[in-house]
Amino acid sequence: MLPIVIPEEITSLFKYWQEEIKVGMTHQNELYSQLRTYNADSRLAAYDDGYKLSAAGKQVCITVTATGYTLWQSLRSLSPAPKMST
Repeated sequence: MLPIVIPEEITSLFKYWQEEIKVGMTHQNELYSQLRTYNADSRLAAYDDGYKLSAAGKQVCITVTATGYTLWQSLRSLSPAPKMST
């Protein structure tokens, strides 16, 4: 399953506590945790990381803004995520 890609303006952002303050997002009744942000020049890296997580069975989403991309993982499938390349 490929990650869904959506404009960030159609989501709702929130903050939550899980051993520290984290950023979350909701879209279509699904809750996501922010994994990583990417600048506008790193689109391929965002898509590659999202694909790798999807291939590992994780439900992920990529949001798009004018300034960059954010990779999110569903809180339902949130287990320790593999390290992303930098």
